[in-house]
Amino acid sequence: MINIVKNFFIIFCLICIPFCVFSQNIVSTNVQGIDCNNSQGYIQIDTDTVTPFYSWYFFDNQSFVWIGYSSGSNLDSIGFFECFSYRVIVYDNNFIPSDTLDVTPPCSLYSVKRAHQNVKCYGDSSGSLKEVVSGGVPFDPDGIPSSGDEYYNYLWYKNGNLLSSGQNDTLLDNLSAGEYVVNVVDSNGCIFQPFDSIALTLDTSVIFQPNKLRVDSLFIDSVNCIGTNTGSFYINIKDGKRYVSGNYYNYYLIDSSNDTIRFIERTGSSINVSTGNLPYYVLFDSLYFGYYTLSVEDSFGCVLDTNILIHEPNNYSLIISNSPSIICEQDSTWLFVDEIIGGYKTVEYNWLGFSHSDSIYVRSGNYSLQIYDTINKCLDTISYFLSAPNTIYTNVTSTNAICFGDNSGTLSIDTIFGGISPYNIQWGGVNPDSLYSGIYTLVLYDSLGCMFTEDYIVGENSDVSINESLYPPSCNGFSDGSISINILGGNPPLSYNWLSGSGSPDSLFAISSGLYIIHITDSLGCFYTDSVYLYEPDSIFTEFYGFQNPLFCRDAITLVSVNISGGTGSYDLVWNNNFADTNYQIVVQSGLHSLSVSDENGCFLESTILISEPDSLEISVNIIQATCNIAGTASVVVAGGTPPYSYIWSNGSTDSISNDLEGGLQWIMVTDSCGDTISVNFTINEYILEVEADYYTNPLNMGEVIVTSSTAQPPFSYQWYNSNMDILFGENESEIFNLCQGVHYVSVVDENNCEVIDSIDVSFYFPMGGIVDELTTTVYPDSLLWGSEPYTYLWDNGEITAHGNICNGLHRVWVTDKNECEVLQEVIVDPIILSLNPSEDLIDCDISNLDLELEVVASGGVGSYSYEWSNGETFNPISIFLYPGLYSVTVTDDNFCIVDTAFNISLLNPECVPNVFSPNDDGVNDLWNIEDAFLFLDSEIKVYGRYGNLVFKSVGYFDPWDGNNMNGNPLRDGTYFYVIKLRDGIDPIKGTVSIIR
Repeated sequence: MINIVKNFFIIFCLICIPFCVFSQNIVSTNVQGIDCNNSQGYIQIDTDTVTPFYSWYFFDNQSFVWIGYSSGSNLDSIGFFECFSYRVIVYDNNFIPSDTLDVTPPCSLYSVKRAHQNVKCYGDSSGSLKEVVSGGVPFDPDGIPSSGDEYYNYLWYKNGNLLSSGQNDTLLDNLSAGEYVVNVVDSNGCIFQPFDSIALTLDTSVIFQPNKLRVDSLFIDSVNCIGTNTGSFYINIKDGKRYVSGNYYNYYLIDSSNDTIRFIERTGSSINVSTGNLPYYVLFDSLYFGYYTLSVEDSFGCVLDTNILIHEPNNYSLIISNSPSIICEQDSTWLFVDEIIGGYKTVEYNWLGFSHSDSIYVRSGNYSLQIYDTINKCLDTISYFLSAPNTIYTNVTSTNAICFGDNSGTLSIDTIFGGISPYNIQWGGVNPDSLYSGIYTLVLYDSLGCMFTEDYIVGENSDVSINESLYPPSCNGFSDGSISINILGGNPPLSYNWLSGSGSPDSLFAISSGLYIIHITDSLGCFYTDSVYLYEPDSIFTEFYGFQNPLFCRDAITLVSVNISGGTGSYDLVWNNNFADTNYQIVVQSGLHSLSVSDENGCFLESTILISEPDSLEISVNIIQATCNIAGTASVVVAGGTPPYSYIWSNGSTDSISNDLEGGLQWIMVTDSCGDTISVNFTINEYILEVEADYYTNPLNMGEVIVTSSTAQPPFSYQWYNSNMDILFGENESEIFNLCQGVHYVSVVDENNCEVIDSIDVSFYFPMGGIVDELTTTVYPDSLLWGSEPYTYLWDNGEITAHGNICNGLHRVWVTDKNECEVLQEVIVDPIILSLNPSEDLIDCDISNLDLELEVVASGGVGSYSYEWSNGETFNPISIFLYPGLYSVTVTDDNFCIVDTAFNISLLNPECVPNVFSPNDDGVNDLWNIEDAFLFLDSEIKVYGRYGNLVFKSVGYFDPWDGNNMNGNPLRDGTYFYVIKLRDGIDPIKGTVSIIR
């Protein structure tokens, strides 16, 4: 059978161009497998186009991976000598896998499964063989691979002879021992025969069988003593299929009744069996006489049954002789034991009732000989009867008395045989025709003097028995009892009558306890009287005992036991606790406990027992609160519980009174002698005398102290102090008025003479933040002070007005109100500082700033400033009437504080004269600007043209040159010459200036 699996790689080429990739597909295969006719196989494939490259692989069944086998171009086939699954991959012209094919070629027949089962029991047919092959080319009737109808022909041989054959006849069972071989044939005629790779021969299968299970040895011990179980046997079994060492077989001993009485199995054994090793044996003991079957089973279930007979000794028999001979039954003779037959010979014997002897002197009668086997310790007893030849026998008829207890009975001798008549008959002095019920002795003598003695019984009709059934009242004092009778005896029919009670002749019912009498008469006229006493149950009575009452401790428990008597039968108990206990003992706590008891008849009793206990532990605490110099004190009073008590306070005290208790949460814990504990939390109030002192500023200007919290009760006393803790006499109220600034103290004392001191800081409220307007160095108006006008003033310069004319520096002013309270404020007046602009003392001309003005900037001092320049001007800044030279300025503030400074303006120099301007009316540099502050009033400026003609002239230069000539006509662009004569005695300044329009 060839298995081919093909995977298709499809590449679509829509437009063929020189570089288009053509796919290679496998279109057919030619496979030759390995079989009995071919030692080499091959696989050849065809593709639809020329394939540039092939890769072949085989599947490794050990590692379960594909392993490369061969690769190359034009490699469309491979040969092989081993059977594997093969895979070929073909590649396109770009060496990309294009198609894949998996091929599993046929292989030689080989065994895939073998099984061998030997015969289990000797001589049976429990063996089996199994051989399953694969490979080759199986028969395939429908020609469709793997459709399920494939088969091989199997031929089985035993000892060289064909035993069985058939399609897929893989299993051969019910085999006996022997040598077997199988041949498997495929459709190519190839034959598979198992081969022994070690012996290099055909492999035959031998079905073995175990040796026959057998008894190797058997030893039987008979019963020692008749009727005892002293027999045993010892057996050794061999062969078969044993179990593990130490427990070879299962043993079952079966008695004659077919009951299994002993066994030994791998999982256990019965009594009276034992085993041993080396050699392995089994001993069964304690067996009685009889036939047994031992069934032995090996590990395969093979069974061997062995019949075993346990013997015992023969029964004993006696050979006895006597001397002398006896005639009468009462004669005596010697009995001799002549021989004991049976049993074992090692015996001792003696007559029971006599001393140990082999002979006894006795009258006729039955005697017992006890036989003792000294070896086996067996003890048996044999009876022997000694008879006299002249023994007398009689037949006597006994007639019963008609009524029970009367003398109507008789004894009459019917026949006498044996002995020699005549006979002397004696009944012991009684009339045999008028006899009460009893035993009477007949003594009879024959003529030879042989005596016969026999006792006879005279009966009587049975006494009447009422056979009462008593049904007592169910409970003590009830009337629900009953009596029923079933009269036996007498001669029926009987008549009877109760003398009391209610009911019918054969029963009384609804009766109470008491004596009841019945009269009975039978058919013979015999009269009987009988009585029945009907008892009633005792009242149910309970007795509690063994408990403790009262309980020593609260919530303690005690065991209560109860004895119950009376009533009928057993009792049902139910306690009234949560668990409805039904025991005769119960553990209870204090309280009333009830017990319901009912007997078998439902009689009911409810008993109660009251168990008391100490009252619950209670404590009360008496508290003395703390004061300012004494800690708190508390005492405890205890009630209930079980004395003595122990105490523990939160401060560690262990008495019933605790001192020195600090303020705060405290507790006391009391424990009684039973360990019950109770605790109480209480509070020792921290001694509190808390006050709050406040100051209320203007317009009230008062202090007040309030007791905000106190453990003491009013009234309180007050005393005010000044900042030096000097008493302010008369100030002993909670309020104080007309205070001056500063710290004031107040003392508050309570009823315990405890004192607390607080303070207030009197600080007047100044609406403006102070009392002086520092910008004006003036004390604020009264309305803006602390509300205690009128006020007086004193400045440190001696002025006593609200305004102080003070200059720079630290100054003080004291303001005093109507209460002589004085408020001091320090005032710092900054010095007047002057800043000059320009800042230089010597001001030179600057070509970059030709618009000169002088300014002094003042800061510090008080209020606004006034200025006075040395040229008489009071403006600031000033820019007119300035000429070269020294200038000074004096600055005065509102407090008439004065500061002065000076400027020096230098002469004009050439560097300050512009050398170009552009008079084109564009608003920029249209004039030839020369700062006049560097000129004098009589300074003369002249400008000349290129030919020396004068084009501009100015004295004082109040109006700058605009580039026009003397006639007011614009001059041409060009360079012009100027001469500036500042003053006589000063060299003129000469230079050029250009006009660029």
